[in-house]
Amino acid sequence: MSIMALQVPNLDDKTFQELAAEAVALIPRYSRDWTDHNLHDPGITFLELFAWLAEMQIYQLNRITDNQIDRFLKMVGMARLARQPARVEIEFTIPAVSTLGLLPAGTRVLPLGHELLIFETEDDFFFTRTRLIAVNSHWSSTSIDHTEANNKEGIYYFPFGEQAAVGATLELGFDQPFADAEIASLFFLLREDDLPAPAPRPEGADEIQPSATLVWEYSVNGTWAQLNALRDTTLSLNRSGRLVFIPPADWTAQNGVYWLRGRLAAGLYEIPPVLEHVRLNVIPARQVETIMHEDLGEGTGLPHQRVRLQKLPLLLAADRERGPLRVGDILNWPEFLTAVRQAGTTGQPATQRRFWDFLPGTLQALIKDELISRLPTDREKYQIVAAFNQILASMELYDSAIFTEIRPPESYQQAAAQPECDFAAAAIIQFNRKLFDLAFANQVARPGLVIQVQDHMVWEDWQRVEDFESSAASDRHYVLEVETGEITFGNGQNGRIPGEGRSMRAYFYQTSRGSEGNVSAGLIWRIEITGAAGARGTNVLPASGGREPETIAEAQLRAQEEMTSRQRAVTSSDFEQLALATPGLRVARAKALPNYHPEFPRLNMPGNVTVVAVPALRSNRVTPAAGAGFLQTVQRHLEARRLVATAVHVIAPVYVEVAVHGKIFKQKKSSTKEVEKRALAALQKFLHPLTGGPNQDGWTFGRPVYAAEIYQLLDEVEGVDHVVGIELEAVALQQIAQKVITIPPNTLVYSGEHQLEVI
Repeated sequence: MSIMALQVPNLDDKTFQELAAEAVALIPRYSRDWTDHNLHDPGITFLELFAWLAEMQIYQLNRITDNQIDRFLKMVGMARLARQPARVEIEFTIPAVSTLGLLPAGTRVLPLGHELLIFETEDDFFFTRTRLIAVNSHWSSTSIDHTEANNKEGIYYFPFGEQAAVGATLELGFDQPFADAEIASLFFLLREDDLPAPAPRPEGADEIQPSATLVWEYSVNGTWAQLNALRDTTLSLNRSGRLVFIPPADWTAQNGVYWLRGRLAAGLYEIPPVLEHVRLNVIPARQVETIMHEDLGEGTGLPHQRVRLQKLPLLLAADRERGPLRVGDILNWPEFLTAVRQAGTTGQPATQRRFWDFLPGTLQALIKDELISRLPTDREKYQIVAAFNQILASMELYDSAIFTEIRPPESYQQAAAQPECDFAAAAIIQFNRKLFDLAFANQVARPGLVIQVQDHMVWEDWQRVEDFESSAASDRHYVLEVETGEITFGNGQNGRIPGEGRSMRAYFYQTSRGSEGNVSAGLIWRIEITGAAGARGTNVLPASGGREPETIAEAQLRAQEEMTSRQRAVTSSDFEQLALATPGLRVARAKALPNYHPEFPRLNMPGNVTVVAVPALRSNRVTPAAGAGFLQTVQRHLEARRLVATAVHVIAPVYVEVAVHGKIFKQKKSSTKEVEKRALAALQKFLHPLTGGPNQDGWTFGRPVYAAEIYQLLDEVEGVDHVVGIELEAVALQQIAQKVITIPPNTLVYSGEHQLEVI
């Protein structure tokens, strides 16, 4: 597809000589008495000076600066990608004498030998002394003990068997019931290096819908009860991640073992999972360093005052949505509890009082009475945060008369109108988290860079802007130079000036070294917190995801690629390419059938497009099965990109088993068994839905199978003299033909049980 580009005008179309000559030519019009136009004349010298200045201005006018390009990119929705921190999973071993319990989010962990690379934990985490002592799989009448395989590196196993049938279970046995943890976490590492990479998932894209329904249960007096799972980032073991759950109070042991199991209750896996290991005490961390309360000096009262941050490079990417509250988000627990207690006692400020009114009575009593004279325990901190998170999930929290500075965004209003939708819960939490950050502004960690100036003993937030063009004299605005960390305040007309002698500080900001944080696997880690002197960890996998900020040239190239990529589904090719690019999925093949409705296959249905989506598979399976979740994910991706008048349907392919019958006359001195083996291998390769066909790029949807092709295929097998009597059998279609097998347009073939007589 060719794109007509606009012709860029050349504004620098006059040279210095031309400008000077034009000026001299105009002298008689404006000054007839000026007759000496030679170079020695002082007036000519001035004209040449002005011509030189004009030529320089025209040259600059014809140039586009990086700052202008940056703004142009933002105008078309292609803002440069910011620096991103590396992420890593660290498995810790806890010494017997350690007093470690809760590890709050934001705790520093350092790789030995790379101490300049500071990492911080991403979630609140309870260490546990519980050990995983048994790993078993059960399906049909098969039971396999994977305990030894789970404890050894480089050995993989199928937790639900190679076919992963409904009813299969993965049972995990523990020596004790996580009594030392308020929440427990299991980390699952799947083997995925033998699979094609899933389509990239841009930030903000919807999660995939798993086709398999995995139910987690625990043992209770010889039976099974459903586990209270808080979060499953594995999406039912479709990818590596963690299962976070509340340890059951009624968990009972069977023969001294506390059992937890994952049961495949419904659906299917497009690619049955292969586990490398299940681990405890695995902590997610990212390469960031948090700086708080950094002194920036005092205001001078002069326009355009400049101050500089001490730590670089800055991390300003909003890579983490403001989701549920974490224990580590509370910067000072005594101050936070004092603020909550005073709001409950005095009713002021109203924003804090609003949260107090939603707290359960037991926690109100705990905060008011018991926690006046002592600090909260780890469990109490977690319980308080859990109670606030329940408040953040409530639609009743927002009151426009109390939170006068914030208005609900459109996403919140949509969630209020459709609370049953998938996005509703997240949208409500994100908005309510802003209310919490407003109410407890100086007690909680906040995203990005927070600059404050003290005014009459009160620290006021100042807002970052791109420039002061739209800033009024009273606006508390500043401009940040990201690369240098330099902060510039206003001039009193465009942007307020910090008052003379007023204290200034960077309340909160973070730095990251970007790609430097992508450290190798096998490093030794320590925790920078009291009581963790003997705790050591290691990362089985290398850190990943760290990147430098995108350059102007890289952003321009990405913008060109985005502008020319398919973003709308119009043609059949558009539908196919967009289906293959469904974020988070491994779609091996896609076929668009225009004017086709799956419920009326024999009718021509204008305005309908049916997309047949085929998932990728491992080499041990022949017919990739697409489950309901897989199809729904592709459907959702296409629905957002179709034309208004087009109805889109996404279906799984139909597979037809094709068996070949015939006689093969081998060449003299050729082995009968070898010829038969090679002939069967050739048929299996040719009649394959993903790698078969004449071009070995997958059997074409709806393409007939011709006996002539089979003759030619077998004739080319080493050791074959000639072939006779070929018959084709389409098992599901109950067809037997000597020339051709025809199949519907949504159908693929695969190799069946061939009967070849080698003579």
